[in-house]
Amino acid sequence: MTVMTVSRRYRRTTTQTPTIVIDTRERKPWEFGDLPTSRARLHTGDYSVAGLTHLIAVERKSLSDLVTCTGRERQRFKRELQRLRAHRFYLLVIEGAASDLESPDAWGCDRRSLRGLTPARLGSSNQ
Repeated sequence: MTVMTVSRRYRRTTTQTPTIVIDTRERKPWEFGDLPTSRARLHTGDYSVAGLTHLIAVERKSLSDLVTCTGRERQRFKRELQRLRAHRFYLLVIEGAASDLESPDAWGCDRRSLRGLTPARLGSSNQ
C-alpha cells in the first residue's frame, strides 16, 4: 500500500509507504507482509500508523481477553474504550470464530458476565 500526496504549493507528487506502529506490549503481533513496522509504546490501542497515532488506533482482543474485560477488568476496559473513541479512526478487533461468539459456553465464561453485552454498551459510560 502506498499513500500518494500531492503538494499544490510545489506542484510535485511524492509517495510514501505507511509504517505500522505496533505497541511494545503486544506479545504476538500481527504480520503486515511487505509493510514496514516499528515498535513503540502506544497510549491507546495495539496498532496505529506512524505520524498518525493521534488519529488512528486499533485495539485487538482475543475472546478470552474479551471475557476478562467484561468481568473483573471491566472498569479498566471501559477506560480503554473511552481512550479509543477519542481517536478519529478507531477499531476494536475481536479475534475468534463467529460460532464461538454465538456460544459463550464454548469459551468457558459465566453467561451472567455477558448479559446485555453489546458493542454500544461496552463503550458507554453508564455501566
